[in-house]
Amino acid sequence: MATGNSASSQGVHSLIPQGIGFILLLVAVAAISSWLIAPFLPPLQRFTIIFTNAVGSMLGMTMSSNDDIIRINGFPVRIAGECTALNYILILSLAILLYTRHSLLYRLSGISVATVILLIANAIRIISIGLLGPISFNLTQFVHQFVWMALFALLVFTVWKVWADRKFRFSGETLKRLAQSAVICTVTFLMLDRFKETYCHVLAILTTPLFKLFSAHSQASVAWDSVLTYRQGQDTLQAGLALDIITLAIYVGALSPWLLHNRKAVPYALIGLAALITSYVVGIALLGVIGMNYGYAISQTFVFTGSVIFMSFPLVMYWMITGLQKREC
Repeated sequence: MATGNSASSQGVHSLIPQGIGFILLLVAVAAISSWLIAPFLPPLQRFTIIFTNAVGSMLGMTMSSNDDIIRINGFPVRIAGECTALNYILILSLAILLYTRHSLLYRLSGISVATVILLIANAIRIISIGLLGPISFNLTQFVHQFVWMALFALLVFTVWKVWADRKFRFSGETLKRLAQSAVICTVTFLMLDRFKETYCHVLAILTTPLFKLFSAHSQASVAWDSVLTYRQGQDTLQAGLALDIITLAIYVGALSPWLLHNRKAVPYALIGLAALITSYVVGIALLGVIGMNYGYAISQTFVFTGSVIFMSFPLVMYWMITGLQKREC
């Protein structure tokens, strides 16, 4: 049930969800919440295995598990912290909870339904990886690292939109824009993946000055050699880099169909793209400082927190840019 709003409160709420205040609050709370929840990932991994076993069994699969390994028809799939879908559940739950246009009861029921939807989708994701595994390694990697990432981002946005509007206007135009987004997102990802080495080298070069500044070490540097390599004198630290390419592709894919009809917003979109890349550079520099000074465990918590923020960015920037454009119209 929607709450009644006064004329003055409607003026404030008219900026939500596009409102910059709402967006900044969402990102801030997501970062803090993910940092607090990160230590509880191991039991959530176990729950994911149990839940996926149940869904797979209902679908007629042969399921078994041992420690953090789940076997789908005999094919082993390791369940890491990222495989719990906690990032997406957290982002969607906070987006619903902080959307104060609706009553608290409606928000809480929305969180409950959304969580179940994402848990089921995540179980199907894991099962699909297990089924594809014996067929093709490259196909499995592509589906795992891109297709499901993009699908989950789209699912989060769709569930939130259905919940916020109380209905889904599924028109031919909607189908057209979804298809355009999917094609552009895929092409962008393939292009970035094709030139990944060059792109990562550029990120490492851009990160080095910030890493020197944050670490207060004159010999600090960042290089890319299949992995990120941080150096402070004789000390080195290595870390992977994956989410940035996926989130960039999702950002471009989500905005492009909308920009075709709102070309005046292109400057906003370019600023958003620059902000996205800048956030990666800052995040990479901070990861090196935290890893060097506080060790692996703390750095992994930071990685989890960063993944929540980075995965929320495509949708957050979409809301912000479309909101700014509507306010100018």
